[in-house]
Amino acid sequence: MKTIKLVYCIGSLYKKGGTEKVLSNKVNFFVNNYGYEIHIITEDQKDMPLGYDFDERVIFHDIGMSKWNNKYSIKGFTFLFNIFKLRKLYSILFNKIKPDIIVVCERGYLDYVIPFVTKQVP
Repeated sequence: MKTIKLVYCIGSLYKKGGTEKVLSNKVNFFVNNYGYEIHIITEDQKDMPLGYDFDERVIFHDIGMSKWNNKYSIKGFTFLFNIFKLRKLYSILFNKIKPDIIVVCERGYLDYVIPFVTKQVP
């Protein structure tokens, strides 16, 4: 039987908020009760520790946006640059992981990224 692969996309997991808590509960439940392969992609974890406990089988990927954002910002241009860079990086990750299900936990850049990237994922 094939293992289900779930990918969750979220900005970060170092803060203790409601979305992060629910995500940790759901992910741990799916891993422990169904044996799902869970990947969590964060946009910018900033090398901070996780705010909640996650099962050791959960696989984390951090894009690290703050490391490639330029200190000089041009309104509009920087936003578009980030969108196109994120599309490329998410596409690479999705093609590597080959998820069965992709869940977006927050709104923001991902509104302009995920709908376009998922069309390219087999």
